[in-house]
Amino acid sequence: MYRHYVAIEAQQFSEMRKKIPRRPRKLSKEDWQDIEQCLKRHWSPETIVGVRKREGKTCVSIEWLYHIIRRDKERGGTLYTYLPHHLKHRKKPVSSRIPIKDRVSIDERPAVVDSKSRFGDWEMDTIVGKDGKGIIVSIVERTTKKMLMAKSPKGKNAKGKVP
Repeated sequence: MYRHYVAIEAQQFSEMRKKIPRRPRKLSKEDWQDIEQCLKRHWSPETIVGVRKREGKTCVSIEWLYHIIRRDKERGGTLYTYLPHHLKHRKKPVSSRIPIKDRVSIDERPAVVDSKSRFGDWEMDTIVGKDGKGIIVSIVERTTKKMLMAKSPKGKNAKGKVP
């Protein structure tokens, strides 16, 4: 039978579930030794979890394995050296965006520009190629839609001259 949602009942049910004690998942000594052997064969945590699941063995999450490896590294352990990337991917910031110096928001432009009623308001954008190599600068006049495009010989360097 379909019941409608009642917030008070849902809240009570949620609070009841929070009180149920949860046991942390523990691996046996043999399971952990097997995982260490897989790491020493330079298997990634993703591979280890996938193989263990396929074989029906006790398994933990990929995130949990990375957590254990990082904790081992902090304590002076060497498990991280067996990873294909040695945890290097965590050192650099995720974003590859380069901030533009003295950037002015598009929201701060005059209202006449949005109306597209006058000639001479240009929009400029860059198109970045694969792996950040090769950059095309495009400039469009907003009223006539006239467009100019050129490859930037010096990439995103603002001092470079567009031919």
